[in-house]
Amino acid sequence: MPGRTDKLDTLRLLTSFTNISYSIIPGVDGKEIPHVAWPGFYKEGERAASITGCWRAHMNAAAAILDNNLSSALILEDDADWDVSLKTQLTQFALGSRHILDAPTSSEPLSPYGDGWDMLWIGHCAQNKPTQPFSRFIIANDTTVRPADHGRWHLWTPEPTLTYDLPHNGTTRVVYRSAGGMCSYAYALSYTGAQKLLYHLSYSHFNNPVDFGHSRLCTRGSKGEINFSCVVSWPGLVYTASVQNDIEYHPNKPRKDRDKKKGAPGARNLVFGMRSNLKNLIEGKEAEGRGGEEEEIRREMGEMGMWFDEGKTE
Repeated sequence: MPGRTDKLDTLRLLTSFTNISYSIIPGVDGKEIPHVAWPGFYKEGERAASITGCWRAHMNAAAAILDNNLSSALILEDDADWDVSLKTQLTQFALGSRHILDAPTSSEPLSPYGDGWDMLWIGHCAQNKPTQPFSRFIIANDTTVRPADHGRWHLWTPEPTLTYDLPHNGTTRVVYRSAGGMCSYAYALSYTGAQKLLYHLSYSHFNNPVDFGHSRLCTRGSKGEINFSCVVSWPGLVYTASVQNDIEYHPNKPRKDRDKKKGAPGARNLVFGMRSNLKNLIEGKEAEGRGGEEEEIRREMGEMGMWFDEGKTE
């Protein structure tokens, strides 16, 4: 929201150390949206206004891509957290995305992620299990993947389907076509993806939270019901800062009334999270894993490897 200068300052710090340029899309108060502009037929109420405001902010982000004639853009929610090596992760993700999209090796695609994608869903809290044969790009022994037995959290998990046959599947990252999911902490839209998003989630009647809309587009696209190409990373690359420091915790309460919560700030699904490493980065120190666990994870792993695996089923 425009008044949340504390979140804006945090975003400035995170992006400055990651070397990401950004533009702010202001949050929207759903109560200020005329009912004639609401999607679907929500009944009045606090929850309806909250859901509608979130929906409109995400639609405004898609609209900005069209208004500014951008080939693509990464959309981050204001409480997002990511790994200190995000750009390296995105380079690896791009290799996977190009394989999944069958990008020709004889020519350079217009996008480093391959051509023909609509949405790259890199920040989520859950993904559905693919229900039909699917191709996987596998990044094994990834030191930025928090193993499941180290407290990694999702609402639900497709891991038995995605990595059941892989060694060290607890530290494996997989890139594949999304069959739907939940939470939209971070995602990229291409120009055509922004067009399709506005058509399906604004021009057409839509009556659900915005991440349900993202999920529906990816699900229908994976089944060939609509022309929508959605590529995802499992686990995600971006998460919400669910364990926050005393300044950010209970963000809607006055500062003097906010509870203090022990523990490192940042997303617990990340090993080398930006928020938990800001102090180190400010002081010119190396990034550290949460609780020093990165050394334990590395001892349990072999050398990183990447390969493409076509048409796997459980």
